[in-house]
Parts: sequence; C-alpha cells; structure tokens
Amino acid sequence: MQWIRYMLLISCWVTSYWVSAQSWSNERIRTTVVRADTLLIDTLSLLPGSLTILRQGDTLAAQAYTYDALQSRLIWQQPLVGDTVELRYKVLGFSFARVYQNKSDTIINATPAVIMNPFVVDEDNSRDNWLDFGGLNYNGSFARGLSFGNRQDVVLNSSFNLQLSGLLGNDVEVVAAMTDNNIPIQPEGNTQQLQDFDQVYIQLKRNNTALTVGDFEWRTPEGYFLRYNKKLQGAAFSTRAVVDEERHISTSAKGSAAIARGQFGRNSFFGQEGNQGPYRLQGNNNESFIIVLAGSERVYIDGVLMKRGAEYDYVIDYNTGEITFTPNRLITKDIRIIVEFEYSTQNYFRSLINAQNDWEVGNFTFGFNFYNEQDAKNQPVLETLDSARVAVLESVGDSIQNAVFTGFDSVGYSADQVRYQVVDTLVNGILYTDVLVFSTNPDSALYRANFSFVGEGQGNYRIAS
Repeated sequence: MQWIRYMLLISCWVTSYWVSAQSWSNERIRTTVVRADTLLIDTLSLLPGSLTILRQGDTLAAQAYTYDALQSRLIWQQPLVGDTVELRYKVLGFSFARVYQNKSDTIINATPAVIMNPFVVDEDNSRDNWLDFGGLNYNGSFARGLSFGNRQDVVLNSSFNLQLSGLLGNDVEVVAAMTDNNIPIQPEGNTQQLQDFDQVYIQLKRNNTALTVGDFEWRTPEGYFLRYNKKLQGAAFSTRAVVDEERHISTSAKGSAAIARGQFGRNSFFGQEGNQGPYRLQGNNNESFIIVLAGSERVYIDGVLMKRGAEYDYVIDYNTGEITFTPNRLITKDIRIIVEFEYSTQNYFRSLINAQNDWEVGNFTFGFNFYNEQDAKNQPVLETLDSARVAVLESVGDSIQNAVFTGFDSVGYSADQVRYQVVDTLVNGILYTDVLVFSTNPDSALYRANFSFVGEGQGNYRIAS
C-alpha cells in the first residue's frame, strides 16, 4: 500500500503545478458586449501585436479598430455597438501607463519657501542671489561702519547705492539710481565724460513715453530763443505721437515741475602770466566758497570753447570751485577767460515749471515753450528774515549795494565756535560803539559775527597778529 501513497502524492503535485502554471500565464481571453466607441481592455499593459478580436467566430479586420498597448485602450473605427466580441491578447507584468514611486514629491515640496527640491534643477534658483529682481539688472554697494577716536564718541556710518535697469511688465522699461548717502558724491572733473554718481532718480519708459522722478537735466529746445541748461530735482514727463503718418504729421510734448539745484553764474577774468591755476570761481554775489554742479560748466578762452579733461584743456574741482588749465593751453596775462556754470545755493528754494509742445508737419516745425523759474520767498533755507530785515530789502529797490544789515547777533557762548564780546573803544578821542573783540570768556563771549569780503583794505576788520 506504500506505492499507493506515493502515487497520490505525485498526482497532487502535478495537479497543483498545472493549476499554478495556468494562473501565471500571460495569455488572456475576454468576451464582452460593445457599449461605446472606447474600451479599456485590461489593467496591465498589452504585449504589442498580441491582440486578436473575433466576432461571430470570424477574425475582425485590423482596419476596424486601433489600440494603445501601453494604456490597454481600444478604440473602434467601425460602428459595432451591441455586438459581442471575443478578445484574445497577452499582457505584460506591469502597467506602463501608471506612475510608480517610493515617495511622493508633494512631501518634498510641502514648504517650497524653505526647502528646495534637490531632484529638480531650477535655473532661476540656481544662482545664489539674496536680492532677486527677476528680469532686472542691478549693481551697487551696501556698507555699515563704525568710527571712533580718543576725542569723539562712536559714530555709525552707512552707505547704500543701487542701480537698476531692465524691463517690467507690459514692456515698461525702468532705469533707477538710488542712494542714502547724506553727502552727494560728485565726480572728478578730470575726464571728458562724467558719470553723475550724485544723481538719484527713477525713470519709467514705454515706447515713446517717459516719466522721470528725482534728479535730471533739462536742456533748452532747439531754436534761437530761451536758451537754458538746468540740473533739476523733481518730476519730468515726455511723450511723442504720430498724428497722420501719410502726411508726416507728428507731435511731442514735455513738461517738468522741479526745484532747481543751483543758479547760473558767469565769471570773466584775465589770466595771470605763467599761472595755469587753480583759479577759484565766485558766485554772483562774490561768494568765495561755492559748489559747482558737475558738468554744468562752459569754459571759453578768447571766445573758443574749451574741452574738459586731463588730456585736453582744463580740469575742475567741483567741490571747491577751482579750475586748472593743462599745458595744452598756456595761460598769459593777455588771455581772457569766461566761465559759465551752475552753483549750489541754499538761500531759497527755487521752483521751476516748464511745458513744451512741438509739431512737425512735413518739413515744417513749430512749437510752444513755457518757462517759469522763481524763488520761494516765504521758504528760506539758511536765513530767517525778521520784519526789520524784510523792511530793509523792500526799501532798497534796484540798489542792491544798499541791501546790507548788521552781521552779528547774540547767540550765547559755545566752546567749539568762534565768539566775540561787544565793547566800546576810544581811539584818538573818538568813541566807537559795538566793537567786536575775540574772546573765550564764557561770561562775555556771547556774539556770533558774519563777515563779507568787500575788497582788500576797504573793510573794518583788522587782524591783530
């Protein structure tokens, strides 16, 4: 009976192997009724070229259908709705239309502002920029510093300069220069081309329209009348439009509302024999120390316009208002020098309003220009005029030489400033009152004096030693 046991064991093993082989076979047979023009055949991808379709025992022509093997999708090309078909095909071990992953990328990108996906290369984020302006180009500097010494406290110094250029949305072009320096840095006047570091502005431009806010330069329109060249601080607008292209008619408009950074000055003098400089420029009221606006000067020698630059005719120090001529232009006592320039004054705010409209009709051009510049009389910067001083100015009329008044006032003692005491002095039997004498006594040195240069030997100021 032992052999019967062995036969039953072998029979069970063969049966189980046959069943297992049938279950792992990739060949499938499916009968279905056509309900729509698209049919999902299986959940796994098909082996390409293995699909056969039978209808009523006959093989269906290949022109009657198309199928996607990877997605197991069948599309009928002939109307077979309601017919029963038999599908015979082989499948692969996977569905290649599905996404297989061990981890979801949504977990990696859960906090995109903090964590960057290391498996995705982003060209925009590949640059290590702490300040990203997108399509804008920028450069500049940012600095913080401390200064201290044995005679001063700790002082915090800051500096910020930024230049921007590029395109914003809707084809708007932006150009900007921004700074928070307290003292404007003027360029050196030893080259022909100047880069105005002291300009702070933002310019928006689109097509033929531009808007500038900040520091800008406003030049005279083409023509004989109303010639000017001003450096301003405010807002300027300009636009241009074609009215009739066939008849060549176009118009342009400009306008500005700003505060003038300086006023016009003109110095005329003869050179000194063999002295190339420096020659100090003066203001309209004989101011000795002025700041010339960079690039505003025009230098003429015997009526000929000179060119700025160390390799040309002259160099100029804008901060001190001194001009020096190069060896290319030798200075003698017979040479007449004329310098036209703009210099900074802080007596009054000077407002300026300008409007311009030009028309071009064929070869004919005409235009209108409005220009208004005046002092803001009620907004002095350095001087505070009381009623007595206002009365003096009202009474002088056109006699500017009479527009003078006393230049000393009681302001109290200050150890770090020059102070005077007022005394009465008897000289040759003549009593002089209100004579200022330099003093460091806190009890009597209470007066501050302002002096004006009236010419050598013509004033009342005498240096003791």
